[in-house]
Amino acid sequence: SVVKPDKFYVDELYNFALKKHEGKDYETAIKYYSLIKSVEPMREDVYENLAVCYAQLKNYAKAKEVIAQGQAKFPAKTSYAKLLKDIDANKPTIVISPSTTWITKFWPDENWSTLRSELNGKANIILTGSNADTEYINNILSQTQNTKVINLAGKTNILQLKILFSF
Repeated sequence: SVVKPDKFYVDELYNFALKKHEGKDYETAIKYYSLIKSVEPMREDVYENLAVCYAQLKNYAKAKEVIAQGQAKFPAKTSYAKLLKDIDANKPTIVISPSTTWITKFWPDENWSTLRSELNGKANIILTGSNADTEYINNILSQTQNTKVINLAGKTNILQLKILFSF
């Protein structure tokens, strides 16, 4: 049984939880993140890390529950809420990861213009990718100026996307 710490020790506990999390000991990380959350409930990063640990254990319902708790506490600050704030729930959402490692597989620029024309106003468009994809995705965005596109390139990893799109 773990003793409930005072706030003085929260940073040390957080570092311990983070090491367990990075070492893929998700169950131990969950115990410590939960403990930190009970002592310092206004610490936003704990909610996100706790949700990621639950998702790694394939407990998506619990991951969603923790994200919802975080969003309730931080409605304007929660990064998941910020990332999807422009989603129109009445429209379908199309997620595109446009980059590739093979130069011959990149779409010609004019295809992005055609896609924009076809989807404009009919669907939410989300582009994903890594930090390395930012220049290419910015080029795509420059061709889709009149279309609302949510750019998540470099803002999430694949697990965070999985949690994000489970809502």
